[in-house]
Amino acid sequence: MSSDERSYLQTGDLLRQKNPLSHCITSPIAVNDCANAVLALGARPIMAEHPEEAAGITAISASLGVSLANITDARIHSIFLSGAMALEQKKPSVIDVVGVNCSPLRMGLAKRFVMECRPAVIKGNASEIRALAGASFGEAGIDTAEFLLSANRGEPVKPLVKVASGGEMSRIMLAMKAALSDADSIETLIFDEIDTGISGMVANTVAKKMRALGEKHQVLCVTHLPQIAAYADAQYVAYKYSDAEKTHSVTRRLTESERPKELARIMGGEETDVTAMEHARTLLKSAKE
Repeated sequence: MSSDERSYLQTGDLLRQKNPLSHCITSPIAVNDCANAVLALGARPIMAEHPEEAAGITAISASLGVSLANITDARIHSIFLSGAMALEQKKPSVIDVVGVNCSPLRMGLAKRFVMECRPAVIKGNASEIRALAGASFGEAGIDTAEFLLSANRGEPVKPLVKVASGGEMSRIMLAMKAALSDADSIETLIFDEIDTGISGMVANTVAKKMRALGEKHQVLCVTHLPQIAAYADAQYVAYKYSDAEKTHSVTRRLTESERPKELARIMGGEETDVTAMEHARTLLKSAKE
């Protein structure tokens, strides 16, 4: 048995020996559950919420528990009378901030009780506690995350969504996917505009990262750079043509003999351009090494 478990059992034994009164102010719906929970802990619940007796009941009790469930004017009045009495007599109080993120009224009451009555415990789920602490919330929930980016050494970090271009976003996603490749269960990854604003050695590095990522995922990439296309296991060409009625878009897989010609075309050359064709073959050879 751990020390925490022993401490919990000792506290329970002490409560059952003393059998203290615990004043509870809650909604009629939850009154039975609240009373049973107090009894299970070894204390004696007393349920009283009328403003004329609330403070007096707190005065003879060892603790106070209040809830914002199903609030009424009378219950609110009693909650603060009892809270003030508990604070005055230095007795522990607990507030359940149920639904605090649902209305300005509940939020105001919860903050007022915390400030004026100084409860020992604030009970609530994660969203209720974060709302009470000032976090904003919306239809997607209360939890938010923001990525910050410093693209160059010496520059301060700024929100990624405001400073990153489409190409930078793709490359950042590539870096994250590469780092998490062992744990990521997504089978197919698609990168578009990943070659925007890069060339040379940077393009080679991006191509190698995608090649490594392709060992554990299916990677689809739309690119205009021969360095990146050369590292593909399979290369496709997309083009359009028009007939008498409409324009058609076509995607076709290239054969190994067609790949040097397409790379040369991307570089601005033609099949008859010996230099471009030689460079294309060199790129393909380097990518396979």
